[in-house]
Amino acid sequence: RYNDRGRYLAVDGNGGVYICGTTYGSEFPVKHGFQSKWAGNRGESYPDVFLVRVDTKKTWSESLAYSTYLGGMAADQAGGLAVDKKGCAYITGYTRSNDFPVRGAFQTHLDWGQDAFVAKIDTNRLEEYSLIYSTFLGGEGSREAGTGIVVNKTGRVFVTGHTESRGFPVMQPIRDASGGGCLDIFVTEINGAGNDLLFSTLLGTGKNCSSKGIGMDAMGFIYIAGNTGNRHFPVRGSATSRPKGTCRFFSKLMPPGKPGVNVIPKQ
Repeated sequence: RYNDRGRYLAVDGNGGVYICGTTYGSEFPVKHGFQSKWAGNRGESYPDVFLVRVDTKKTWSESLAYSTYLGGMAADQAGGLAVDKKGCAYITGYTRSNDFPVRGAFQTHLDWGQDAFVAKIDTNRLEEYSLIYSTFLGGEGSREAGTGIVVNKTGRVFVTGHTESRGFPVMQPIRDASGGGCLDIFVTEINGAGNDLLFSTLLGTGKNCSSKGIGMDAMGFIYIAGNTGNRHFPVRGSATSRPKGTCRFFSKLMPPGKPGVNVIPKQ
């Protein structure tokens, strides 16, 4: 009825299926959620993020285990979803809401018109206790968004996305200065409590680069892929020469504490 859209799906290995997306309506079903009401302005049709966990071990009528809104009065969009075996969901995306719910955050306010966000929700807990942490992630730019997220065995979260901010927060960066006004890629590691950055870097050239997804292997290496429109995108160990025009890239980042980046652009 209100143009709800499920965008991301993940499973936890214990029969739990998680769906994350956006909803524009006040009639979305909520169960044990920390945010029970749609916060978007109906007159402007601003969406909220939603998270649902379905227990596939139960009958269909009893399978809805958890459901919640996540958002403020302006536009909020999901950009990625990850889960762990304990029933916790990790969400990234973007928000334009000054009143976006925050808890235990290292960044407690919206820096500009649009920031990325990172939130952890424990779907085994009830209502207000289920939001473990939620934080803004951004600088003084208006087009920041999280587009992918993974979590390791210790609960540390790795987020990728894009930013046009000159003041995006960095920590032990490979590159620390955005071109400003043009999209650049970021990769950020957040501690298990959600209140501190352990690693954060820019990766592109400040010339309209964007990250589309992130993954992690068993050794902790981080992999990202996306698009770049700049021939000076950082390259190391590349399988191809630098192409002209827009191309795709694939990057492998060493675990934090072991500096280095391996980038393979692909036409």
